[in-house]
Order: sequence, then C-alpha cells, then structure tokens
Amino acid sequence: MGQETRGGGLPSASDMMQMVWDDELAAIAQKWANHCVYEHDCGDCRSVANFPVGQNIAYQDTICDSKQCFKNIEASDLQPDWPSVLKDFYDEIDDFDNKLVPNFQMLGGKEINHFTQMIWGKSWRLGCGLTVFTKGRLSYRRFYVCNYGKAGNVIGQPMYEQGRPGSGCPVNSCVGGANCNGNDYPGLCQMLNSNTAPVYPRSQSSKDLFYCDSSPDTDDCAVSANGTNNWGFASSLEGL
Repeated sequence: MGQETRGGGLPSASDMMQMVWDDELAAIAQKWANHCVYEHDCGDCRSVANFPVGQNIAYQDTICDSKQCFKNIEASDLQPDWPSVLKDFYDEIDDFDNKLVPNFQMLGGKEINHFTQMIWGKSWRLGCGLTVFTKGRLSYRRFYVCNYGKAGNVIGQPMYEQGRPGSGCPVNSCVGGANCNGNDYPGLCQMLNSNTAPVYPRSQSSKDLFYCDSSPDTDDCAVSANGTNNWGFASSLEGL
C-alpha cells in the first residue's frame, strides 16, 4: 500500500524500504476498523513486540438520495477503493516542504502526516483493515485503517536518508539484483528474508564505542548471562 508512490518530486532516497505485508499489523488494524469510529486508536492499543507502530486512517461516505437507492445497494457497491485512499494520502505532498526530509517536524495548520508516514524510509511492514457500516438513514461509510512498522513521523528524525537510490540499503537486502526475486520497484531496498530485522553497516564517521546492528554475528552484540534458566532471548524486526 503506497509502494507505487514512494518517489517523485522529492530528493532521492538511498535507504527507502520495499514494503512487506504483516499479518499481525493487519489483524490489529481490522480490530480497530471494526469499532466503526473514525479516529486513531491509542498507541498502546496497537503495540506489538517488534517495533513501534504508526497508523493512517481514512473514510469514504456514500449517500443515497432515496430509500429505494439504499435498499438496492449490492455487495459490489461496498468494495474498497484503496487506490483513491492512497492517492488522498499522497496528495498531501502539495503542502509538504522538502526541508522536512532531513529533520521531520509538524507543520502547523497543514495536514501532511498521512503522506509522511507513507514515505517514511524505515517503515517497511504494513497491515491494513477495512469495515463498511451504515451511517445515518441513507448513507454508508467505508472505514480504512493501515498500521505501519516501524512507526514514522518521529520529530527530529530524518524521513529517509538522501542519496543515490539503493546506496544506503541494509546489508541483508538487495536492490534490483540477482537475489531480488520479483522486485518490481527499482531503487527500493528489498529484504532478502522478510522475517529478519534490517541490518545497516556502521557509519565510518560513527564515534560510538559499541555498535550492535541486531546481528548475532557482530562482536558488540555478544551477550552472556548467569542463571540463564530464567532468561529467554527474543529477536525483533525493528532494526536500527
């Protein structure tokens, strides 16, 4: 959802991830959509173990001009229109300022947050839900919910790293190469194994004494613990 619009009219991104469908995020999105209330759920309500979760929501109302019209509604009339929803999100680019790419901030009085979450570089897992319900005597509403992991729209953080497309991808991803099976989106970073966290190379300019990149093979990620019978080790999909 949104893969086709990840580019155009903006500085090129070196680390833009290709989206992967996430069943857990979709189930949570569907649960919230089933409430039939057009508002965001609480942050904790969509919490998962792997990463913080962002959210975009939208609705489309259809109003009949008579009771007969309402009675004649068929299943085909209730089908979702995802392309229109995504276009509405992306059209917020009209109010967007490119200076926010390296340092995201809210723009007072302007709605851009659907768009910015949609193109957030390190958001790479997505799950959506939809419900259709009657609203009033002669209208019905499609309510759309999409959850993104990890969450974007983080104040003070870059929306993505600028540079040649694909030049800043995780080391366990590929860009249009031989290992990118079915990669229809040139310039996006496709994870080689979507069940692992993105691993990024350590910056040459980094002054950190230690650097754990979520890989158990990295020396700085090594751990030891006494009494391990009471401990468990878990991996996550967040990455850095």
